Amino acid sequence: MTSRIAIHGQGIAARCCAALLCEQQARILPAETSRPRLPAVLISDGTQALLREIFQNEKLFEGLPKIRKRVVAWNGAKAETFPHSAVIVGEQAIGERLQAPVPASTSDRPDEAEWNIFTSKGSDELAPVRRFGSRLASVVEVMLRESAKKDACWAESVDSGWLFLIATGNGTGSLICTGGEPASLLQGSRLVCEQIETLNGGPRAAQFAAYPRTLAKLHGRGWIACGTAAMSFDPLSGEGTGAAVRQAILAAATVRAVLRGDDADGVLAELSLRLRLGFLRHLEMCRTFYQVKSNDSFWSRELAMLDDGISWVRKEIGEQPAPRYKLVDFDLVRP
Repeated sequence: MTSRIAIHGQGIAARCCAALLCEQQARILPAETSRPRLPAVLISDGTQALLREIFQNEKLFEGLPKIRKRVVAWNGAKAETFPHSAVIVGEQAIGERLQAPVPASTSDRPDEAEWNIFTSKGSDELAPVRRFGSRLASVVEVMLRESAKKDACWAESVDSGWLFLIATGNGTGSLICTGGEPASLLQGSRLVCEQIETLNGGPRAAQFAAYPRTLAKLHGRGWIACGTAAMSFDPLSGEGTGAAVRQAILAAATVRAVLRGDDADGVLAELSLRLRLGFLRHLEMCRTFYQVKSNDSFWSRELAMLDDGISWVRKEIGEQPAPRYKLVDFDLVRP
């Protein structure tokens, strides 16, 4: 019997799940939901390779501007330049490129599905959300100075927060910052301010939550969460897009394993363990960013909440065994 799988969302994770499941004996029921989208995201070489394989399209990222270096001034140190390799694309634009061949259903509704994969939805409707921070990020378009490198991004800590600037092409950039209004934070900047000619966002920039957060439970009866429905990452890490793709691969593999008759409890436990381990690695990496010497309470407050998150995730993982499955060609298999 054909299974009906509803995929809730319209971002990268949703499109990956649809592409990975559309060739199975399953009927995909799109259930679009909306969320704020970033005007520019970085997609690393590794994530590009995964997406090209999932969508079987070697030309997915042709024509996109590239970032080749990251310049960092952190915790009072002098700016250092590191090699970086990524393309820049808006979330809306990448969604349009990642079109999965999902046939439209005229008779089935998402609420009739046997399985639901949530990639973006009001998470409180699935399970309580655990939040490990309080910072909001502002995002604003800027005009870059002629001297600013056209293939770079810049990260800088200031007394009361941080700034992250990406050159987006045609002399423009996308500035993300936390800890205050962009104009105020730029007054304490030594690196990022030197790249910017003008702010184009007006007196108030768009804002979104920039702290790590996750559902207290990542699956339930007939549903799985992945992508931003499952957890959100600090944008400073640059991990968000890659994590969404990897989580979608795992969610689709979990559904396939259950449909082929594997023990559902065991496969879902594997999903939860792998997602928790990935989130723990993210929190531990974020902790290194927030160990900044400053008299402002921003850094100590956010660091303390990250430590709470690390303790919570470790407790959730507990003494669980190492992963019992291997991910082979987008499938979960027992070794």
